[in-house]
Amino acid sequence: LENHLPYIGPAQSVMDPGLRAGVDNPAGVSIIPSGTAGGTLSKRGGLVRAGYPHQRIGHLLVSLVGLTCCTGCPVVSKLPAPGRVLTQREPEFGRKYYLYLPTRYDHDRRWPLVVTCHGTPWWDTARAQLDTWKGLAEKEGFLVAAPELIGTASVPRSAAEQIRRQSQDERAILSVVRSIRAARSVDQTRVFLTGWSAGAYAVLFTGLRNPDVFRALSVYQGNFDPAFVEPCAPFLDRYQPIQIVYGSEDPIANAQPCVDWLRSH
Repeated sequence: LENHLPYIGPAQSVMDPGLRAGVDNPAGVSIIPSGTAGGTLSKRGGLVRAGYPHQRIGHLLVSLVGLTCCTGCPVVSKLPAPGRVLTQREPEFGRKYYLYLPTRYDHDRRWPLVVTCHGTPWWDTARAQLDTWKGLAEKEGFLVAAPELIGTASVPRSAAEQIRRQSQDERAILSVVRSIRAARSVDQTRVFLTGWSAGAYAVLFTGLRNPDVFRALSVYQGNFDPAFVEPCAPFLDRYQPIQIVYGSEDPIANAQPCVDWLRSH
């Protein structure tokens, strides 16, 4: 995460040229590594991939317990985060969400906001996502919100049921953003949506359907099913940057279809 801070800033000054839709990359899709720890970078089939030590640990656990697949786990930041962690509920559904305010937060300036979507419980939770981001938020100066979601399970569902859940998550996420905007000093041009694993469902569905709210999107190690994003097609904005992050030890079955769908649309 620390290596890719530019994605929380204005596109004109900090986005890589390849993210500028309609220029070098007509679909506005970037596929980049999330780090180089434990491996070297390589490009294969359009995906840039990097190694993760924790995934090797996952492989060891797989061999020990005899599981057939490894879901990984979110990376927890060790950066200090002495700011305030608030537990609140958004007004539409009463969904719980966590908000991190850096120690130097004040109303005299507008602050970027990162909304982060958790993956499948129990592997990931809203609070775990907040803990992943809060150290970086403290260091760089932005707010982080992590809502509880219902459409991030990895258990297969029918497209109709998954879209119903994603629609409720969309309303809850938008309600969270409105609530934070009303109570805090937020730069409305720098609201960013990200998520890990099955949190990608919420990121893509909500983010693609609301490009006026979310300046840029990022999913890392994300799940993908084209049937779950078809309702997004009428709302797509080719100038909304999208970042897809996978590691070299990750199964990439979801990665290329996601990139292909975004570019084709």
